[in-house]
Amino acid sequence: MALRACLWSERWYPDTFVFAVVTLAAVARLPRSGRGAVTLVAVARSVPGVAGVLLLFPVYGGIAAILARASSAGGISLATGLSHAFAHLTTRNTYALVFGSYSAFLGMFIPSAGGKWIVEAPYVMQTANALHYPLGWAVQI
Repeated sequence: MALRACLWSERWYPDTFVFAVVTLAAVARLPRSGRGAVTLVAVARSVPGVAGVLLLFPVYGGIAAILARASSAGGISLATGLSHAFAHLTTRNTYALVFGSYSAFLGMFIPSAGGKWIVEAPYVMQTANALHYPLGWAVQI
């Protein structure tokens, strides 16, 4: 039994496995606490410097999953649709200006640079590929 569990966990990336275990522990604690607010306070007390990051990154991951998996009747994902829209709005010469402005606007709603990149990377990189824009520069914007 333990060998099967180890083989199963090796297919996952280690970070994903740790995230799943921590999530299960947090979910298992909720019914005992009676309220989610008690859990939030416990997280804030235990890791005060990074509590916001620990609580918000799963939300950013959920937004990224919606962008990648939500699709239209034609089977086009939301990220692909955004990529096509940005590819039609920009050229190689205006890519940096448009995405720099867009990224600054998105930064008002998602203040974490890593969280923002999780959300915007799929369509930013697709648009850069469609315009044959250097990917290294696309990441820097």
